[in-house]
Amino acid sequence: MVRTIELVSTPDCQQCKATERAVEKAGVEYEKRDASVDPEAAAEVKALGYFRAPVVLVKIDGKLMTHWGGFRPDNVSVLAASQKPRGVEPVRPVDVHADEARAALDRHHTAASVAGASRSI
Repeated sequence: MVRTIELVSTPDCQQCKATERAVEKAGVEYEKRDASVDPEAAAEVKALGYFRAPVVLVKIDGKLMTHWGGFRPDNVSVLAASQKPRGVEPVRPVDVHADEARAALDRHHTAASVAGASRSI
C-alpha cells in the first residue's frame, strides 16, 4: 500500500507556501504540482470543486482517499501522525493508520471552505 500526498499550488500563493512549509516541517513526503503550468493538476482539483489553491490530495495506491483546500495545519498534523514510522515496525497494520487518517480528515473536510481566502487556480 503506497500513500502519496500531492500539493496542488500556484506561484506567489501565501497559503500554498504556508502549507508547503507545514508539510515539510512535519516530515511528510509529498509531490508539488503547479496548477498554473500543469493543466492535469488544475483539471483534477476543479473536478473536485476547488477553484483556489492550495489543494492537498491524499491518495492510496493511486486512488483519491481524501482532499482539502486552503492552509490546514490540523490536517497536516493528522498526515504526519498517520505515517508509518521509518525503520520501526508499526504496532498496528499500516492500513489502519490510513483509515484513521482518512476518518480524521473527513471530519475536518467540512471546515475546509472556511479556511480563508486563497489564490484562484
